[in-house]
Amino acid sequence: MGGCAMIGQSMINISSGGRGRLSGIVAASALLFFIMFTSQYIEQIPIAALVGVMLIVVIKTFAWSTFNIMNKVPKWDVVVIVLVTVLTVKYDLAIAVILRRDHLGGYLCMGKRPAHSRPQNGR
Repeated sequence: MGGCAMIGQSMINISSGGRGRLSGIVAASALLFFIMFTSQYIEQIPIAALVGVMLIVVIKTFAWSTFNIMNKVPKWDVVVIVLVTVLTVKYDLAIAVILRRDHLGGYLCMGKRPAHSRPQNGR
């Protein structure tokens, strides 16, 4: 699942018209109030309901345009995107990020640069 719990809060805040600092402060204060004083009621919410909310946040925040650009980026980048996605689902996001970092580090140590990081002017 992408993101953290605050992504959903930020989405609701922005869609409700909150754009300034005060809206973030009010949202954070309300969250603190709920945690501090209504935790006995929050504990009664079924896990299935929380998972449903989390899935809606994932669906709303996913960059669906990624599928449209798959044929425009280098094939190796597509392989890396798919590999990181599979590793994230199967294991953990930390494992996927470490493997991606090591992959890029291997390129840089061998003196090679991925196509997306090469200068466009030929230097």
